[in-house]
Amino acid sequence: MNKFILSCDWGTSNFRLRLWNNEANAVEGEFKSDNGIHKISSQINEGDNSATNRTIYFKEYLKTALGNLSESTGQNIDHIPIIASGMISSSIGMKELPYSTLPFDISGKSLENHFIQADTDFPHDLLIISGVCNTNDVMRGEETELVGIATTLKSELENLVFIMPGTHSKHIYVNNGKVVDFQTFMTGEVFALLTQNSILKNSISPTDNQPIESYKNHFIDGLSQSLEKPILQSLFSVRTNQLFKRKNLTENYFYLSGILIGSELKAIKSTTSQKVIFCCNGKMKALYKFGAEKLGLTDSSVFLSAQEMDLAACRGQYTIYQKIIAKA
Repeated sequence: MNKFILSCDWGTSNFRLRLWNNEANAVEGEFKSDNGIHKISSQINEGDNSATNRTIYFKEYLKTALGNLSESTGQNIDHIPIIASGMISSSIGMKELPYSTLPFDISGKSLENHFIQADTDFPHDLLIISGVCNTNDVMRGEETELVGIATTLKSELENLVFIMPGTHSKHIYVNNGKVVDFQTFMTGEVFALLTQNSILKNSISPTDNQPIESYKNHFIDGLSQSLEKPILQSLFSVRTNQLFKRKNLTENYFYLSGILIGSELKAIKSTTSQKVIFCCNGKMKALYKFGAEKLGLTDSSVFLSAQEMDLAACRGQYTIYQKIIAKA
């Protein structure tokens, strides 16, 4: 069993490569950049977009990242396998893979994957992990984090809802150790669009140096608004809050956040018979805690620690790699 893997989390906008020591349960080095799949793919599309050239082009960037990681850690990392998840398996990635379908075993053993053997020019086995789909939805990357999170849970993997906030928030339903359904909410992306490109951008201002708890009531005001009225109507109240001087710009910022997160969370407000596991940290953790409290989900909720979330992808990739190697 390999002690080390190179964990590659390659999203649409960002790239992260980490040296994972499974025996120590720790990251021993990291390289990050904004060279996400979209940027790399756009560069390829300016030239030869053949499957062979795509593989070569992506490997060239991986070589650069590996060189930076080796230099920063002072270690020779040749021959350590790379496990890659996220958008690398999409239509704009290195190799498009079909989605795994539901029910999806949370152990990770049933995920679609593609193996590229090491050679002289690229001395790393490379395992690319695909995403998961249902009839109307898709995810790439979250399934790997979910596998990693599952390895740390002490309770049975039954009757759970995993909430993964983000640009495209995921609500993942698990029964008997299998993902049976999931939904995507464009919470983060809509928030960015509204605060940067809509009339509401002049009605809000990001947080100042005050603690988030100072704005809890304004967040709850927005969440309550989203429960009482249609979202398109609720959103315009951000504008009238400013016009009528009901809230200052920072208070309105959290009010808008409450509207969008409330619109997302009300989808699970009737699921109190299920345990709700929130997979987030930082500011998002505080806001989703406010939301869970308001919706009466506190008693049935668990909020993972920042460390559990930060290491979830590495743990998931290592677990999936060992499952696949065991089957080979």
